Amino acid sequence: MATISEALDVRARPEVLSPVQRYRRMGLVFGMALLLQVAHFAEHVAQIYQKNVQHVKTPPHGLLGVWLDVEWAHFIYNVGLGLAIVMMFVGYRMWRKEWRQYNVVAWVALVAAMVVQAGWHVSEHAVKMYQYYAHGWNPAPGILGHTPKFGTGPFQVVYLHFWYNLAVTALLVVAYLGYRAYRAPKLAEESWRS
Repeated sequence: MATISEALDVRARPEVLSPVQRYRRMGLVFGMALLLQVAHFAEHVAQIYQKNVQHVKTPPHGLLGVWLDVEWAHFIYNVGLGLAIVMMFVGYRMWRKEWRQYNVVAWVALVAAMVVQAGWHVSEHAVKMYQYYAHGWNPAPGILGHTPKFGTGPFQVVYLHFWYNLAVTALLVVAYLGYRAYRAPKLAEESWRS
């Protein structure tokens, strides 16, 4: 098993690594991204709990929200996760047919997670950043959201972002589990052939 320092060693270019080393690096990077997303999703579960069970009057902040519930932190996190998914997809040449043929469900789940996260969810937070800085709206509603004070979207922001994060988390879990099978190191080797 690769250590974290080995997996993150940027001096070792992927084409110099063995297929097993490349696959282990992918597994570690993918696993770390998934772990961060599960922790992030736990924050959204806590917000739903605070809103529906504890009936907090202010917007719910989750477990760490007292310190991190500022729009730029959400934006940086979501852009970072979106970039990590895209970089893994590109870096491991996952557009190639070998990846699709190996496990079509895992491949579709990864592509869907990439589209939802890097495409839509990041766009929501970019709009929320604009609303926050241009109008001082806090919490900002984004594109499809509304808060008690701001926005005309059809969904309450707390629920909307809970569902976004549930979708991304579930899709990443399906993709991760689908690519953790025994043949994937051979697949990593095949995808590097021209």
